[in-house]
Amino acid sequence: MPDSTSTYAQFYYKLDSYNAYPEFGVQPFDIHKEKLHYGKVNQKQQAVIMRDLEKLNIAGSKSSVMALDFVADAFRDLQTHFQKAIAFNRISQNGKLAKGVEATRGYVSPDQAYQNYMNQIYNMFITFISASEIPKKNSIKTFEDFFRYFIDFTSKLGTEYPITKTGFIKSRFCPAEVSGLIINTSNDIYSDEDVRREWLTDPNFTFYRNAALKFGFRLDKSAPWRLYADVASYEMQGYWVETIDPTPFEIRALREDGKTDQEIIKEIRRTSSKNGLRFNPGNASNLFDLYYEKTYRSDVTSLRDMIILFYNSFVQAEPRLMTYKATSLKCYEQQVVERQEFFRDPVTPATANKILSPKLLSFYLFTRLIEENAFGFVPLQQFNKIMQRAGHHNKKVDFSKAVMYINSQVDKVISKKTIDVRTSQNYNRGVKLKSNPFVDYTYVKDSNE
Repeated sequence: MPDSTSTYAQFYYKLDSYNAYPEFGVQPFDIHKEKLHYGKVNQKQQAVIMRDLEKLNIAGSKSSVMALDFVADAFRDLQTHFQKAIAFNRISQNGKLAKGVEATRGYVSPDQAYQNYMNQIYNMFITFISASEIPKKNSIKTFEDFFRYFIDFTSKLGTEYPITKTGFIKSRFCPAEVSGLIINTSNDIYSDEDVRREWLTDPNFTFYRNAALKFGFRLDKSAPWRLYADVASYEMQGYWVETIDPTPFEIRALREDGKTDQEIIKEIRRTSSKNGLRFNPGNASNLFDLYYEKTYRSDVTSLRDMIILFYNSFVQAEPRLMTYKATSLKCYEQQVVERQEFFRDPVTPATANKILSPKLLSFYLFTRLIEENAFGFVPLQQFNKIMQRAGHHNKKVDFSKAVMYINSQVDKVISKKTIDVRTSQNYNRGVKLKSNPFVDYTYVKDSNE
């Protein structure tokens, strides 16, 4: 739908501009129709975040922008490729890309992004309990009262505004850069169609997108200055391994034995994984098992801590509650208004845990189903059955096992819904594992030089 400031003519103009990406040559990632959750979910469509920040490295030669180690390595080689083309005067000296590419934005902390988002959720919740002629907050005296209204808030707005970290990661509010697989080469505004057209018509654009492919990147169709690491590509996975070539001594000895150079390479060249990643082009291999962790494992504790923080922030902002009650006095025929004053107390983690513990797992299941817009797919009998089984896991095994079971049941419910190709990332590249050779026909000087 067009936004409120657009005419329908402007709306269709934007669509035409979006579809103006060249149909020939290397095709980009379409994050709106195919790659919406790219890097934010694993092959099972489970929300993930990076496991170890030590796997980050600086991308580029002049910036402090970070990306996953193999992505940063690939980008530095892309920069070198550009600089060689510039040094040999093989690309146009006009346009945005005339001086090469530089990283302007990369990895974004999902924890910080989630915290910033939840600050906004808190403000929305305060508005929720403060609005109307008789504000809901006037009946909140205890932590239990607060939690009851928070459940109500979640049931009404949770589908559009998720509150778990898993829901946030899979939402439009979470920046794609949390994956560590994206590098921006410009700070241009995404909504500026003129800027996007300027990129697509840049004299070095074809060289740029071909060079990106050469080093395992694909362009974002809606923002050509944003590079996605194609983790299923032969080129990108080449940065997962280290190649050890035969030494001159080995080559000479094998040549004396009558071996051809091709036979020597096949026999002696060895590859080893740099960080345990398996070289398996065509899919994401073990990347998401090794470099990422599932967010659902910390969902419940984060949810609990957030509710406690919300309540104590509310109490700090409004510690005193004034209520007014009409009463009749025997000595007066008319009623009088009696003012009552009540002071809210902060809740300690220990007290909050006692209150939340019996309800937390069921609230988590309720919340995740709401966030996935799947609550209507689960009858009450099935909901209770899931909770009964989760309680059994919690009692007989541990809390983590109960959370894992709930998450598996939510996944099953989601799988029965209509599949959304935008959010289903299988990271399969198809039959072609290695890109076809291409001609960088933009290695040309300006025609007026």
